[in-house]
Amino acid sequence: MNSCDSCGSLNPIDAKFCSQCAKPLSQNNDQIIIQDGVVSGDIHQTNITYVHQDKSQINSHSQKEQHKLNWWGVYVTRSQYFLWYYIAIFVFIFCFTFGWSIGMPFFTELPWLAFHIIWVVGYSAEAILMNKKFAAIENQEKQNAR
Repeated sequence: MNSCDSCGSLNPIDAKFCSQCAKPLSQNNDQIIIQDGVVSGDIHQTNITYVHQDKSQINSHSQKEQHKLNWWGVYVTRSQYFLWYYIAIFVFIFCFTFGWSIGMPFFTELPWLAFHIIWVVGYSAEAILMNKKFAAIENQEKQNAR
């Protein structure tokens, strides 16, 4: 917004005349006005005199994303690991329910049932261990930051 030199009223940046007193507005293209994160004016020649970064807005979740652990030869973040875990469990439940309902031997015979139960329990136990490993790395990072 441009301020009128005569009456002081605010006018749009591209206005040529004041909306209150109708006097010509000075066209100062070097003036940059930042209001609520919006930049207007000539941004080709910019001098920044004050920069403020509010670190309280940094999400602690994004800090957790920086830590990666080796998971069967692949380095993954907490979100990546648990995304794959939840997808695998969902797909397993869907396939198992469908296979059981149509009577497929892969889902109904005892040796295969034992295999599926061991797989779900084993994968869930691994997820608990991975969660503890991620928590340990994050706690160590917090202690190093102090």
